[in-house]
Amino acid sequence: MSIRALAAIIAASTAFHAFADAPPAAQPVPPCDADPVPPYASPGEVSVPQTWTGLEWHPPACLDAWAPRYKFVIALAGQFKVADRDTLLARLGAISKMRGLQYYSVMDGAWRVLIKNASALSEADARRSREDFTAEEVASGASLFFLEEDNRSSQPVVYRMRATHADAGRIVIETDNISPVKSFFVTLFPPGSLRAAYIMTRLHDSDWGLYVVSASSEEASNLVTLAKSSYANRAQALFQYVASGPSRGGMPE
Repeated sequence: MSIRALAAIIAASTAFHAFADAPPAAQPVPPCDADPVPPYASPGEVSVPQTWTGLEWHPPACLDAWAPRYKFVIALAGQFKVADRDTLLARLGAISKMRGLQYYSVMDGAWRVLIKNASALSEADARRSREDFTAEEVASGASLFFLEEDNRSSQPVVYRMRATHADAGRIVIETDNISPVKSFFVTLFPPGSLRAAYIMTRLHDSDWGLYVVSASSEEASNLVTLAKSSYANRAQALFQYVASGPSRGGMPE
């Protein structure tokens, strides 16, 4: 994704292998100043993605300068428990812990490694690796860069991550791709065309809601709309990583 190819996911015993192509909602609604669409799944239940193609959308102000038109959008929402904000921030900064993250491949009909390699970068240069980001660095709002190599891209991709909001009750992390996402000789996502947002809202004490939206802008290849189930399962894997941490995220049990 962009700094992400930002979104998400479930345990293998209840893995989401397919989904309805036509969601009931007209558009995604991040939980900025309204109830989320899709809504939060109940605790312990699978968060099922909703998808949109050819979406004309006016994202809320809590998302930083998002465009109004997208070729493909995925959104999902669920609930999880975590002790405090800093635990979440540290989890988000632990880029290297994403190595080995798995997802269910619709193409292969089996679990596959999604993230083959990942590392934090000291700048937007793939050669400048460094230790994982601290919770304080993630919360600072500075642009943080990382390298990610997934199982479908023909070369590693540099992403940017930035916290646009981080307090005791809400964290908003946005990502986008700095370098192109390519598959063999095809550029699927030119720089900046794959965006994601991770919105974490404290619902009560240690209960948090997580809303993930990943969007492909008009500059992305038309091919991205042909693999909806695969992209949805990848989003679920990233979701589960954020919700469960590196020990369980996206891994079959």
